Amino acid sequence: MTAMTGPRSLDLDDFENTISRRDRLRAAIARLGGYCDWGVDSSGWVVTLHLPEERTFVGPTLEAALSACVVWLTPSLATTPSTRAARATSR
Repeated sequence: MTAMTGPRSLDLDDFENTISRRDRLRAAIARLGGYCDWGVDSSGWVVTLHLPEERTFVGPTLEAALSACVVWLTPSLATTPSTRAARATSR
């Protein structure tokens, strides 16, 4: 379904898919024991992981920053604590 907004159109299916991806990433973070919030600054989307330990992830989109958080939280992808720390951008 497409809604017209002047000369450009907004594809509502793309919008719903973006919301769905965001919700799935948030659910994955919660399943992995994480709690986070996010905002936007001059560097892009900033996701702050509060639990299990405080870390900051930055991405050009919210989905990219949330994905980096999921990767950091996933035990099978992190071989050592220093590897995990290298993936997070500390502030």
